Amino acid sequence: MNFINRFTLPSLLAAGGLFLGFSASNNAVARDAAPEVAVPTQNAEGTLAQFKIPGLGKKKGGKAAKEEPAKAAPPPEPNPELRAGLECIDGLTPMDVQRGVRREYDVKEGMSTDQRTGFMDREPVEMTNGCFLGELQPNTCFAFTVNEKKYTELGNSNDWSVQCVYSDDAGAGALENKGEYPYQVDSMPGKEMMLLCGHTEGDGYECAEGSNSARSGEWDKKLDKEGKIQLGFCINTKAYQELSYDKDDYPSGRWAYCQYYNSKTKKNMFGYEFLQTHR
Repeated sequence: MNFINRFTLPSLLAAGGLFLGFSASNNAVARDAAPEVAVPTQNAEGTLAQFKIPGLGKKKGGKAAKEEPAKAAPPPEPNPELRAGLECIDGLTPMDVQRGVRREYDVKEGMSTDQRTGFMDREPVEMTNGCFLGELQPNTCFAFTVNEKKYTELGNSNDWSVQCVYSDDAGAGALENKGEYPYQVDSMPGKEMMLLCGHTEGDGYECAEGSNSARSGEWDKKLDKEGKIQLGFCINTKAYQELSYDKDDYPSGRWAYCQYYNSKTKKNMFGYEFLQTHR
């Protein structure tokens, strides 16, 4: 079962921050004269319904309650409880997992200097909860490999999908707008893994001569011999501008939890959380 469907009413209330309150005046008002307020609850089938609480609605002709000043939003935080429910696909664990950034690097040719773009400042990542990659800040990337044969056996692009929820309101359901999260996982080309020889980045980066396509081909050949395929993605703040909330409500952004889901196995290749910020 997809973990998103396991959230109950308490978690919805906690995430949504629902509070009920009322004040009484010296002159009592009959309970049956007051309007009613609808509150979400959960019926026997586990779906959301509503029940009504009398006496909590706005009274016709009554004096409007004084509005309190809006409170500043707390700093966004990841939600470790979400990754605890991550179900991983057997035999398809991500390998060679690295975290880094996509940026330019210098290449020396005698007295001339040229620039190329690559996956840089790499650091190894140790997964937790079976296949949880970790947390990503804006403008950072994950790169990793998986077993190509197993990956192919589990279907084509129609059988795979990236699913995301907001970490602070998971009960609201999956994000529907693909403009709010990285929905592709094959956006780490070989030319960015295999740098151009003559670079000034020091040890730790494999290199090859030739054009971008030639270097991508060399990287693919290397992985083919190992039975692997390259995957990866980046959190690019320029890409995620179609957000479903107002910047003033979340000035520091919001964390989102995502998983790469396979419809055949009903499980996930990996999960991760990322900080979604405004541009």
